[in-house]
Amino acid sequence: MNLLGRFDKPRAGIADIGESFNASDVIYPDSPPQQRLVSGVAGKDCVELKVEFGGIAYHTEQIEFRDTWRGWARTRGGYGPVVLKPAPVQAPRP
Repeated sequence: MNLLGRFDKPRAGIADIGESFNASDVIYPDSPPQQRLVSGVAGKDCVELKVEFGGIAYHTEQIEFRDTWRGWARTRGGYGPVVLKPAPVQAPRP
């Protein structure tokens, strides 16, 4: 949940399944998060989540995280650029 910003301050990043969330654009002190986890599926090295995003552009989105040699990284969905980068190429040793 750290990659989703679950406990980001000053406001919580995402509500858990079934928790209340703010589906509107109105944000007030102690407002619930504007995102909510709808469902998820986890495998050995991949997690796919369905997330609701509130606001004027209310929508749901599939977000994928993969376990890489750098740790868990978002590989699809969500706001901003995808964070997975290719592994550096290492020259063969003589």
